[in-house]
This record gives sequence, C-alpha cells and structure tokens, in this order.
Amino acid sequence: MPSITFKEFQGGLDLRQGTTVADANRLRVLKNCYVTVGKSIKRRPALKLEATIPTAATPQEQMKGLFAINGKLAMFHSTPSTNIDNSPDSRFVSYGIGFSTYLIDTVENAFSFMGETDVGYELTSFPFVQIKWGASYSPPLVSLSRSMHFLGNSSHLPINNQPSGTNYDQNKPMLKKSNRIWITSTDKENVFFSKLNDARTWGSTPSVAADAGFLGVASNQSSSTRVTALGEYGNKLIVFFSDSTQVWTVDPDQTLNKLDQIIPIGTKYPYSHVAVGNDIFFVSPRGVRSISQASDLVGNLSEYDVGSPVDSIITDFFGANEPRAFYCRSLGQVWFYVQKKALVYTFSRTSKISAWSIYEFGVNIEYMCELDDNVYIRSANKVYSLDANGRSDDTSAFVGDTGAIPVEIELPFLDFKQSGVLKQITGMDVIFSDEGGWISHRYDARNPTLKTDPVYLFGDTRVRGVTPVELLATSIAPVITHDDPNYNFEFFGIVYYFESLGVFP
Repeated sequence: MPSITFKEFQGGLDLRQGTTVADANRLRVLKNCYVTVGKSIKRRPALKLEATIPTAATPQEQMKGLFAINGKLAMFHSTPSTNIDNSPDSRFVSYGIGFSTYLIDTVENAFSFMGETDVGYELTSFPFVQIKWGASYSPPLVSLSRSMHFLGNSSHLPINNQPSGTNYDQNKPMLKKSNRIWITSTDKENVFFSKLNDARTWGSTPSVAADAGFLGVASNQSSSTRVTALGEYGNKLIVFFSDSTQVWTVDPDQTLNKLDQIIPIGTKYPYSHVAVGNDIFFVSPRGVRSISQASDLVGNLSEYDVGSPVDSIITDFFGANEPRAFYCRSLGQVWFYVQKKALVYTFSRTSKISAWSIYEFGVNIEYMCELDDNVYIRSANKVYSLDANGRSDDTSAFVGDTGAIPVEIELPFLDFKQSGVLKQITGMDVIFSDEGGWISHRYDARNPTLKTDPVYLFGDTRVRGVTPVELLATSIAPVITHDDPNYNFEFFGIVYYFESLGVFP
C-alpha cells in the first residue's frame, strides 16, 4: 500500500497561497508553537513567574519599565530619593529620576552609556532614559511632554540632566550609536547627535557645542520629511520615514557622516524595528520587511520582503496598536508584539529555517528585555521569564485558568502529489514526543468547515498498529491541537497510507 510522509515544516506559517495549492511544508495555522532547527514543531516557551514588583508606598515611588542595564533588570521611579536596590530581589534596581513633581507614565527607551564629565570620564556606565511623563502628584495637576535624562555624575548619584540646546519634547525616536546619542528634532526633520562620549553636551548647530551637531535628513526627502524611527545596522545609521528609509554612514569624525542611499519603504512606528546580525527588521505599511547587506564587498543595501508569508494578517494583527520589535538572541527569534500576542519569526541560516508563527498569552506584554541569556517580560507588577522547557504558563498570570498553552497546527490540503485523484485514505501514523495531541481532518476544500471528529494520539504510533482514517477524498488538511499542561509537546511528522482510485468523470 502506498504511503507518504510529511515531516519538514521549515516553511512555517505561510498565507501567500490558497490552502489547496500551498506547499506541504507551508502551514495555514501555527499558534503557540514554532519550528525548531530540526524542522519539527514545538510548543512555545512558557511564562515563568520570576518576581512581583512591590506596591509602592506613594505613586511617585512606583517602579516603571524593565530594561537590561549594567547587569541588572532596571526600572525607574519619579521620586527624588536615591536609587532602590534589590527590589524585588538582587537582580533588580530602580533608578530615581525626580523630575519636579511629575509621575512617570511610560519609559519609552533606556540603555547604559559611559559618559564624560567636567573632571574626566566616568568610571562606570549609567542609564540614559527617555520618559513620557504623566500628571503631577502635587498641584497643579498638569502633564509634561516626553523628555530625556542622563542618570549619572562623578559621584554616581542620580541627577536630572536633560540635554540642553533645543526643545526635546516629543522626540520619541532615540538611539545609542558610535558613542553618541541620536534623537530627532521637535519638528522631526533633523536628527541631532550628542558630543562624542558625552551624553550631556548637545547643540542645535555644530557651533553651539564642540563635536555635537545634526543631520539635515529632511532636505534629502522628496515626499515625507518627518522622521518616524531611528535604527542601526553595522556602522550604518538608519533613518526611517513613513514611506522611505535613509541609510547613513556615521563616523566619530562628524565631518565624515554621509548619506549612502535611500530605500523606498519605511515605517510609521518608532520602535517596531530591531537589528539582527546583518539585517534590520521593521514593520512597514506593507508588512514586516528587512534591510540587508547585499554584498560585503560593495556595501549595497537591499530591502527584502521577509514578512510576505504573513502580509495578509498584518493589519488585523496589530490593529490600531503600536507594535514593538524585540530580538530574542538566546531563542533565535524576532518578536513583533502588541498587548497579549506576538508575531514571531524563527530563523537559522545553518538549518535554513525561516518560519513565522503566532504566540498568544494571558497577560499584556508591556516590556521585554534579555539579560544573561534569559528573556524577561513585564506585565503590570509581574515579571516573567521565558522557560523553553516549561509545560504551562504560571497560573498566577491568569484568573480561573490552568495556565495551559493551547497549541494549534493546521497543514494545507494535501493531495499526496496526485492532484484531482480520488484516494481511499485508510490509515495514518503520527510522531510525537512525550504525550501527543488531538488530530482531525478537513476533507472538502470547497467547504473547509467540514471536519472529522478529533482522535487523541500520543508518542510514536509507528510502533503500534496503524490508526484508521477511512476517508474518500482528493485531498485532506490535518488539524492538530494540544493543551495539556502536564506534558511536553513536539510534533515530528505524520504518515498516511492510501490507495489511488483514479479520476472520476
């Protein structure tokens, strides 16, 4: 009896073609799981509760954000008191900003920076942070626009030191590159940069402060002139606009800064981009795209439609939300996340894996960072890590839930390489690790709502008798689900046994 095996799923989630013509290794549904370097499908990492951020005694002491800075999980609070160490445990620190009487609404961005002072270089790095301020905690109750702060001085105490020389309110894109800080001007038509090795010294023109200046990026644009995001790639500064991208070579000698090229695609989201090796990924109006080095010899950059397999769901997936991008180095994944879900790109050049999938969680993803090969997620006052071996999300993340991670996998309609030929499908074998999952089949491409009753199978069924299928169809679409928090889940492949009945008039 003829048989056919499907065991390579390196195509991941791919919705470019119809379900009846897609390749067998291109999946129609891939939820809460990802394609491994072995081309199997494994359940996503689980949420492991690491810490609960204590409730602050006063609103101004409430710790906001979560960033990996100086070997710690860094947060920020708005009281003018000193930093809060070891809260909630030794991995954490919260820096006090103390800007007047305003409360922190959101920490937009933060990173460490080794600075220069009047008496010489600092001996350690300090956070450079961009805050969106909320209301004041004492009258008058008014809000304050976004601003930046460098938290450090020669005595290592937190201070207010917003860069001077221009109005930096609402300068949302901010970047650290080539030992300088880069931000946009208030009208977003220029990109300012700080003095080399000195985050305190700025100037609206190069003559105001030695070695601090700006790039007149708008003068090189023919359409949109407002900068939407700042990114980096190698020694390149990437300046995004809503409809295009400028690629700049930047140098410690600012006179050598130069525009290399303009690429006709951009982004409207300030933090939806991330540098990954030789690429920069970002969310464009047409979907997720990347800018890559086409040739290391000539230095040309090219735009690639890396996200084309999921273009059709981008608009609905992000909706009116502002997506953020994050590179999970330890997992080999790029996340584009909003609220309780993430569009995840898993890749491996050596294994030739480039697969999209969707993760869903029971909590909002507010901040993500990676420290010592551990990925941390903050949601409200809870901090979780991603546990690759976890079988369920910590139940404390849910209300009335077991923490089960519902896996869904669906293949396209498979015709067993015999298009239009009626088959009598008599049986199947599946290959799972540990336990297994429920399997059903769609059998009529004209009415994909028709589906057989699910059957639960576990382990590698090839060592037992063949599982009956008993279907007459020209093609079938396997559907696999799993939500048992007591077992691991990894799907390696499926085998079908069938007889060809020929083409019927």
